Amino acid sequence: SAKRSSQFASALLLIVDKAQFELQLSEPDEPYSYVDMTCKMANTFRHDYLIEPDLSSASYFMAAGYLTTGHVEIAGWPLTSLQVDGKFPHFLPSPLTVSRSRDLGDSVLTLAICAVFGAQPLRVTDAARLREQETDRISAMVKELRRVGAVADETPDGFTVWPTKLEELRGADIETYNDHRMAMCFSVLGLKVPGIRIKNP
Repeated sequence: SAKRSSQFASALLLIVDKAQFELQLSEPDEPYSYVDMTCKMANTFRHDYLIEPDLSSASYFMAAGYLTTGHVEIAGWPLTSLQVDGKFPHFLPSPLTVSRSRDLGDSVLTLAICAVFGAQPLRVTDAARLREQETDRISAMVKELRRVGAVADETPDGFTVWPTKLEELRGADIETYNDHRMAMCFSVLGLKVPGIRIKNP
């Protein structure tokens, strides 16, 4: 089952031609599933295959440029991508609502950091799966945003972040919950808010 993590299914797909088992794929939970991406890559793979950069991780650097009004260019960012987070630039500035299952993947967390400095609230929906990853990312994001003075509330399948004036935000020791995405998101926040310290980076 890919319900808990698509990584298990993707790993099995990579060896299915060499292994002694039959793999049955059910309908993905999300329309832009990483399992689907793995299937597409496996079906078109050749010796000089160009691997896309990890656009979920690239979102932090794009957000850093956006929040500091600097210029950051991600080398190799594809015009069309197999990755749902390839659409991240189109969500800056953040809209009122973003669906994790239809609009963005893990970069919704990066977008939440940008929304703290936006002009309107951001509501992340269809994101219950975030609770089952390296940590409960919904609860962790809301707790750590509140720790720095931002206004955020969680729902069963997502969370809402409201814009906060810079002078109302404060430095804090940020818990990462052993989750690299928490460390990266709040590192971006630290570019705007003095005194942000990442525990267990």
